[in-house]
Amino acid sequence: MENIEEASNNLGVKSSDQVADTENHSDPNQEEDPSLDNSSQMLVLQTPPKPFNMHTREVDDSDDFVGQVPQCVSSRPTHDTSDGEDEDDDFVEPVPQCVSGGQTHETLVGEDEDDDFIEPVPQSRSREEDARRRREKDKADDESLMKSVRAVELYGFEDVEASSNNEAVNDYTVDDIDFTLADADMYTGKLFSSKQEFKISLHIYALKQVFRFKFHKHAFNYVAAKCIDKNCKFYVMAKQLGESSTYQVRKAQLKHVCTSDAKAQYKKHATSKVIAALMRSKYERLQAGPRASELPEMLRSEFLFTATYWKCWKAKELATVAAQGTEESSYKLLPKYFFVVKYANPGSITNIKTEKDDKGQTRFKYAFMALKACIDGWKHLRKVIVVDGTHMFGKYKGCLLTASGQDANFQVFPIAFAVVDNETNESWSWFFEKLTEIVEDGSDLSIVSDRANQICVAKDKWYPLSHHGCCLVHLQRNVDAKFKKRNQKQMVGRAAEVFKVSHFKRLYAEIKLTDKRCWDYLEKIDPRHWTRSHFEGERYNLMSSNIAESLNKALVPARDSPIMALFEFIRRMISRWFVSRQRKISKMSGEIPPAVDELMENNLEDARAYAVMPLSAFEFEVTLKTTGFGSSVNLETRSCTCLEFQKVGIPCRHAIAAAMFRDLQHSEFVADAYLKKTWNETTKGVTLPVPDPQDLFIPSEVSDLIMLPPKTKRPPGRPPTKRKRSAGEIPVRPNLI
Repeated sequence: MENIEEASNNLGVKSSDQVADTENHSDPNQEEDPSLDNSSQMLVLQTPPKPFNMHTREVDDSDDFVGQVPQCVSSRPTHDTSDGEDEDDDFVEPVPQCVSGGQTHETLVGEDEDDDFIEPVPQSRSREEDARRRREKDKADDESLMKSVRAVELYGFEDVEASSNNEAVNDYTVDDIDFTLADADMYTGKLFSSKQEFKISLHIYALKQVFRFKFHKHAFNYVAAKCIDKNCKFYVMAKQLGESSTYQVRKAQLKHVCTSDAKAQYKKHATSKVIAALMRSKYERLQAGPRASELPEMLRSEFLFTATYWKCWKAKELATVAAQGTEESSYKLLPKYFFVVKYANPGSITNIKTEKDDKGQTRFKYAFMALKACIDGWKHLRKVIVVDGTHMFGKYKGCLLTASGQDANFQVFPIAFAVVDNETNESWSWFFEKLTEIVEDGSDLSIVSDRANQICVAKDKWYPLSHHGCCLVHLQRNVDAKFKKRNQKQMVGRAAEVFKVSHFKRLYAEIKLTDKRCWDYLEKIDPRHWTRSHFEGERYNLMSSNIAESLNKALVPARDSPIMALFEFIRRMISRWFVSRQRKISKMSGEIPPAVDELMENNLEDARAYAVMPLSAFEFEVTLKTTGFGSSVNLETRSCTCLEFQKVGIPCRHAIAAAMFRDLQHSEFVADAYLKKTWNETTKGVTLPVPDPQDLFIPSEVSDLIMLPPKTKRPPGRPPTKRKRSAGEIPVRPNLI
């Protein structure tokens, strides 16, 4: 164990014994995660949404057909289920049962676990008993299904769980099936990799050809299906080839003579498993994929059938798991993933912190990742970082912490990411500690965030020399929510954004006159944190944490994904952004990025109203014609008495007026941080894809490290996918790419 921990340190994996906790924060809602061994691990789906009416709900066309089987069934290699159907691909030959007292024995043979119709209850059975049996059956079906779902082989990553050879348990493997409607052809001699693939393919074939069938005969090595119309001769039989898992169509009578009423029931085959097989490709490559509410229309337009929202929701869950893997497998594969990320992108920084549970098992606690391209790009940005945290929506509770800057085109520049259990003093302190390897502390550094106390504590510990500014937007929202007075929020914004202290005092006095309570509230906040005029460092144009909010929004599609899928989504997003920005740079005609040029055009419009009087070769008195008040501009030192020129680094309206007076191009006075060459340097880095770990030598201390998920889980119910906005918040749609 000591060797593993020592080697883990070298690879950026730390245990809780090696990293001292600054504060012990226990979650009262924590619960023990079940053991995740090879024999018992299963994925539990998110609790599906409740029906609109909790007491009754309508039965749709996809409801189960429930048939009856004889009172006693003999144990033979084959059996006939012509009076019932098994359309959900989980058929297990029934065990012979005899009921005493002459009662009829019933076996519920359903089509899909997500269908809702139940055969009328016999008189001898109570409604409560039937409901109990139904719940037990649904639970058993889900467990059987989920035990068979394996993690996707993402770039060669195989599931850490051993696959069972039990046909009954491992009958459904949606991740091995990727159909389109065109693939659903059926003919004698066609081969299928498994019995399950044959069944799913037959369902899709029925949806394509518009008819309905039922599985007629089952055995351990073959399966047969026929049309539900007794007068129709449609018949398909597939048989296992030897000892392999391959099945081949041996008999096929594909011509139909069934009635239109029988054909009209074709969409019964659109079970959640079938839909998941059809839609799996849309969730691959760590894409967010369509929402459950979008699937019915997509199915209608692409495949000419539709399904209920309830069924589509379950199909989305199955497809996502099949394409992106399970949460449990993702945590176990994370150390290996970080290793290959650093192998493909040398210079990247990754780190995992673990802890020991009561049983001595290693569990995930924190994870940190900063790609080499982002580390190199940060060196060319203005020294302002914005930090923020946002909640994740997955099975296990957690928060995603981000650090970002702003490039020369006013776009979000990601720097570092971390997944932690919650926003505590300990987690933020750990994040800032890792961030010091990328961003150095200094008096020229400014950190912008909301007014969370945890961030302030961590900043003071790891960045004591830097300057801390709070987000103006958050402050305005609080003001609007607390005082709800007309224009009060706008007045606070104007007071915070002015550059000169004299202007701030005048606006601050107006706030006191209009609402004394708001003024008292602002008096409790150090003006150095929320005003530009009193800020001791340089914030440039970054008065809010909107770039962090925008980054969080861009990550929404992956915030409910397994943790490894989340980090891979981030890597792909960064790579895509860099390529897009390089394309924009290559198409630029000048040396000024578009966003900066647009800002100067606005200043140019204002500059037309100013009169300019030269004082020397580079000094000018710029006066507003209507008021007679002016400013002093020095083009040589790139300064103006309004302070905007030197505080932002972009010529203000006074400087532009002075430059036009001398017939100089005002773009020549833009700071280097906003030039094309600087923008190009920030996006020059290339983020390479991770290779197949099987092609690399991975140290045993990494490959053999078994890391279980954290002990905390999200509460029952479907988690929200949208962030709850603060009071007074309005959507912001900045240009990310």
